[in-house]
Amino acid sequence: MRHLAKKLAIGSLFRASDKVGGYLSSPSRKKTLALKPKTSSNYIFSTFYFIRRIMNPRLFLNRQYLFEPVDNSPLVLFRMIFGFLIMAEAWGAIFTGWVHETFILPDFTFNFIGFEFLQPLPGAGMYYYFGLMGLFGLLVMLGGYYRLTVSIYFLMWSGVYLMQKSHYNNHYYLLMLLLGIMIFLPAHRYASLDVWRQPARKSLSCARGIYVFLVVHIWIVYTYAATSKIYLDWLLAKPIKIWFGAKQNYWLIGEVLQQEWVHYLVAYTGIFYDLLVIPALLWRKTRLLALLLSLVFHLSNSVIFQIGIFPYLALSFALFIFPPDDVRRVFSSTNPRWKKPKP
Repeated sequence: MRHLAKKLAIGSLFRASDKVGGYLSSPSRKKTLALKPKTSSNYIFSTFYFIRRIMNPRLFLNRQYLFEPVDNSPLVLFRMIFGFLIMAEAWGAIFTGWVHETFILPDFTFNFIGFEFLQPLPGAGMYYYFGLMGLFGLLVMLGGYYRLTVSIYFLMWSGVYLMQKSHYNNHYYLLMLLLGIMIFLPAHRYASLDVWRQPARKSLSCARGIYVFLVVHIWIVYTYAATSKIYLDWLLAKPIKIWFGAKQNYWLIGEVLQQEWVHYLVAYTGIFYDLLVIPALLWRKTRLLALLLSLVFHLSNSVIFQIGIFPYLALSFALFIFPPDDVRRVFSSTNPRWKKPKP
């Protein structure tokens, strides 16, 4: 009886929630809201309703919603950008001297515990290693033997990550996770060499749950980035002061970067940006503004900190937040449009 009463209580709670949600999204409610002036209270009400909708676990556990087919343009375009970036990461490591500095010069490398068997190849071996990785990245971009090439790149990059930690960067760990995820995604089902070789593989759609999973994954990354900055030294902008102190010779902005107010601005902007950018991108009313701020934020990081492909990879995540039809219309308007089958 107690178990039955608990089930009835929970069911009543969900029914009440559904009634409120239905009222908020009903035509009469929308018409009422449209007639009201856009006061701050309206915006606050809309914000709380938006948060309630996106944080509702029933939405993410709804099989019909997650497996609903949607246009796969964002996923295909991300594969192209991702493949180009990992190709640039591998070949760029050679031409910038990172491979020489990290694997050729040192007599000893610090492995992650349990991976001492991973050692740099002798002589010029690591140059060939990264050159081959870049080739696999190119094939990922073109969608050629996609699952095989992205799997090999994942294993080779994991080896690079685990065989040395003196040049540790959390972006390298994120890239390893993304490579592992991309193995299982059908990102090669359109505009790829695989489809050219086997036209039967061609598809213009994918499950909506793929985009939901990737957005949640990205949200975790940004949320952790925000919370990890909440400690005394960061709040006093000390790391920023140290980093910018080495950049006073930068053309045009070197002197500006030495100002104390700039250090505090960068420190606190970083916290609030990481914490709020994904909700701002998900909400239609703030999406374009959030995208503009993201461009400024990540391109500034690329110029000032020179942190490789990560700023451009982070910008490409926005593809999964915009409606898939809009992505196709902007980037590939001449290609066939996926149409949802009639029930």
